[in-house]
Formats: sequence, C-alpha cells, structure tokens
Amino acid sequence: MEHDLILVVSAQVLVIGAVAVGIGVLLLRNLVCRSRIKARGRAVLVTGCDRGVGFELARHLDALGFRVFAGVLDPCGAGAARLQGCTSVLTQLLDLDVTCERKVAAATAQVRDALRVSGEATPRELQRRVTGPCPRPWPARGTLRALKGGEA
Repeated sequence: MEHDLILVVSAQVLVIGAVAVGIGVLLLRNLVCRSRIKARGRAVLVTGCDRGVGFELARHLDALGFRVFAGVLDPCGAGAARLQGCTSVLTQLLDLDVTCERKVAAATAQVRDALRVSGEATPRELQRRVTGPCPRPWPARGTLRALKGGEA
C-alpha cells in the first residue's frame, strides 16, 4: 500500500514537472521570437486569409505587432469575419483575388494609400516596398493557359 502511494506521488510530481518545463519552454520561445522580430512600423500583405495558412499567418503576424493587409476572396464571408474577430486594429481586410488584375491593382492602391496616410513611408519608399522584389508584371491569363498546354 505504501509502495503504491509512493508511485502515485512520484508520477504526479513527474507530470507537474513536465508541465512546468513545457510552460517554461513556451514562454522562453515566445520571448525570444518577440525580441528578434521588430514589428513596429512594418507592414505585410498576406493573401489567402479566408482560411488555412494565410489565415493563421495573418493572425500570428497581427499578434506580433505587424500591420497586416489581409487579402480575402470575400470580405463579407465567414472566413473574413472570423479573421476580423480574432485580430486587432492592425489588420485591414482587402478584397483580393490574385487572378484578377483589377482587384490586384485596387488592393495595391489601398495599401499605398493606407501607408501614405499613416505616415509610415515616403512616396519613394512606397514605390520600392509595394511593388515588391519582382519588377515584372503578371503574365496575361491567356499566356498562362498557353504555357499549360491549353487554349490561348
């Protein structure tokens, strides 16, 4: 009987210790991540934020303090509403379908205007930041079909 009691107490101490170590590791990781990433004054554009990886990435970057421009297919949809409900005022929804040139241009203009109004960047910095690392325009839809072997 006494032997069983010792085993039970040992198991409880072991579980409590493991939980404490786990919590300590999570807190330490959180502190290290926050100290490495300087989010203040930085903005990011994330596409596909209705669900999945885009949703989680936008939520995480918002929690880190980044200003997030979240591209969603349907700004009035359930995914957009869910994202808006679990993020701060740092996240702004954009009606963005990356296959539609008109929507991409409108989203680019919205981001430029939002950054210009908030004073986060000068017009020259905006040109460099918003256009991104690839200066080439998106190929026309017919070109992509031709490359895939479909009709142009």
